[in-house]
Parts: sequence; structure tokens; C-alpha cells
Amino acid sequence: MANLSDSRPDPSTPDGAVRLARYVADTLPHDPFDAVSYVCASFNEMRRHFEAQGQGRGDFHTAYLSFYALWKELMLLYGHNMPDLAFATDKAENITRIAAAIEASAQDILPKLVARSFDTISSEFKEKIGGKFYYELSDEELSTIQSLLNELREHIAQSEVLDARHRRRLLKRLEDLQRELHNEVSDFDHVWGLLVESAAYLGQAGEKAKPITDRLRDLKDIFWDNVRRRENLPPERGFPKLENRRRSDEKP
Repeated sequence: MANLSDSRPDPSTPDGAVRLARYVADTLPHDPFDAVSYVCASFNEMRRHFEAQGQGRGDFHTAYLSFYALWKELMLLYGHNMPDLAFATDKAENITRIAAAIEASAQDILPKLVARSFDTISSEFKEKIGGKFYYELSDEELSTIQSLLNELREHIAQSEVLDARHRRRLLKRLEDLQRELHNEVSDFDHVWGLLVESAAYLGQAGEKAKPITDRLRDLKDIFWDNVRRRENLPPERGFPKLENRRRSDEKP
């Protein structure tokens, strides 16, 4: 990073404008909004000098290309996809296109960066004030879950692979889960309890239990996908499985 005490290059000449682009790249603020605003202000400063010089101005083409290269890398860094710029054989046309592209993308990304910062700050205050961690279920997810639970209730009640005691326990699990379902849920303990107890009762039932296990699998997928999104886990991260191996203190 450049020493901030170094003199800022004067963009009134083509060479100075190129050096300004490099100086700006070396002195970017850490905050995304400030960084984008800083590049915009520096580019516009150079642009004003270029336009004020009229017909007698020097060749600022390389300076515009330098600022555009810096701008495009900055957009990639902050996850903003810019369409590829079609360069022309005429330098003046390239300058016009670069200015338009930077101006348009700045108008697009700056409000998004503000919204992103606001969401981060809002989440921090929400956790401080509410003091609660929770998962969020969409209306669509809730509707699908309710349908699966209703189907499970019907299949469990009619199941021939479960005895009366196990049917009662699983139906009670369903009832507890359904009662706790809201858009905001502090934990999924009732879900994991249902899945674990169902696996214990149905593990040896095979194809006869398929109507129940299929719906339990669909239910597990919905809740695990929600956990994965909430914890920022990669999409390919599947539902965790315990390895079948002995504990360190267990004798062979």
C-alpha cells in the first residue's frame, strides 16, 4: 500500500491521470461503499480536467483504461457483475463508453452497498436487543412442512410396522413439532428428535416403512437446507453423518 503521506498525483495531465489511478488503487478504504465512492470521485476529478481542456487536451485514453481496469476489479471484488465493455477502434469513443459504464454501474452498486451495510448493522443490533438466535422459515416452507406433517400423521396412524406405543410416541412428536412451527424458530430440536426416534423405530422395517421414511427425508431436507443457509455452509455440504467407528476408549 502506498504511503498516505505521498503527494497525490495531479490528474490534469495524461501521465498524472494514469498515476492517479495507481495511487487510488494503493490507497483504497476498507469499507466497500467508501472504496467505490473514492474511485468514483477520483475518476470524476480526472474526467473534469479532461473535459475542461477541450481540443488542446492530451491523450487521456490510457488514463481512462487504467481507471476502468481498476473499477472492473473493484466490482468483481464486491460481487457486482458488469457486462463486458465493447471497445472501439476510436479512442474518443472508448473514453465515452468507459465513462458511461462507470457511471451506470456506480448508480447500481452504491445503493446495494448501503443496503448490505445496513443489513449487517441491523443484524448486530437485533442480536444485541433480542438476544436470541433463530431460524427463519418462509411461508412456502411452512406450507410444505405442514403438508408433510399431515401426511406423516396419517401414515403413522395407519402403520402396521409400528406397535401402538411407538405410534403414540411419534404422533406426540409430530404434535409438538407442529405446535412450535412459526416463521421464526429458535431451534429445530423437535425436528431432530422426530428424525432420531423414527430412525430407531423404523430402521429395520425396510420397504414397508417407505411412505413414512420418504416424507421424513423430505422434511429433513427442508430443515437442513435452512440450517445450511443460516450458517453459511456450502451448498454441497450434506446432512452430517456419524462415522461408524469405535470410541477411543472402547475395547475391540
